[in-house]
Amino acid sequence: MRILIAEDESVVRDVARVTLEMSGHEVFVAANGCDALDIVERDHERFDLVLTDVIMPQMGGKELAAHLVSRSPATKILFMSGYTDDLLMYGDLERGTAFLEKPFTPDTLILSVNDLLAEKNPWPLPGQPEEPDCVILRRPKLTAVNFTNPQAIKTRLQVSTRSNGETH
Repeated sequence: MRILIAEDESVVRDVARVTLEMSGHEVFVAANGCDALDIVERDHERFDLVLTDVIMPQMGGKELAAHLVSRSPATKILFMSGYTDDLLMYGDLERGTAFLEKPFTPDTLILSVNDLLAEKNPWPLPGQPEEPDCVILRRPKLTAVNFTNPQAIKTRLQVSTRSNGETH
């Protein structure tokens, strides 16, 4: 699948790119919403999924998503943010929004992306009402992974794939 990542933090962007590429996806990256739109418009690209930070300089994820979905309504959007409580409290995301809380593990990212691409309805999740303000696909359990080194993520994914025959 073709995935566009819009994330202003280079470490998060690199880890997400390596993780999704190791999982078999074709990945394009942008440092903000404006750069992501440039990729789409310059190359007339269509993406199966856009993984975007909610809060970025120049153009945030909500505005980016609105532009992309207006061009291609079938594009799935997975928002991510480290400001989860603020987003929920102030209603910055609409009901039914697919959301991934940062920080996340590579495994959590892969599961969230694959669930959304497969259109699995991830709720009701334990402790959530039937119709939450937004859908939190995963609240990750952090593991001892070096998020500052994309090569460490790549090595971990290769080991996981070899031992089980599938990436987790």
